Amino acid sequence: MTRRIALIVILVFLVTLGTYEIIAVNMFLDHMEKAVDQLQTEITLHQDDLTVLVEYVNQEKAYWEKREKNLNLMFNHKDLKNVCDTMNRVQTYIAQNDYENALVEMNVLVETVHELRSVMCFNYDNIL
Repeated sequence: MTRRIALIVILVFLVTLGTYEIIAVNMFLDHMEKAVDQLQTEITLHQDDLTVLVEYVNQEKAYWEKREKNLNLMFNHKDLKNVCDTMNRVQTYIAQNDYENALVEMNVLVETVHELRSVMCFNYDNIL
């Protein structure tokens, strides 16, 4: 009887943890996809002076770094490292007011963030 209760408690814990992971990852990915799409639009609008976007990029980078620590517990660091590296380059190019390189790196960042959904979300390939 106690084994069944322990098994049920463990099962409930795992289901709760899995549900939390699905919800947290989806919320995080939704935020990041909206943020990089917005930043891509802002870069094209502020071609002449990208330095007005420095604070916004710093906020999104801080958001990423805060969440990345928790995500590294669940996902391979190699999958997440590309986003961090690309975000660092975007931040540098925007601070230097280098429109062409910032736009190229921003396009790479958009694609990288959108590809994270297939790596991080709940699907049959990730289960297997």
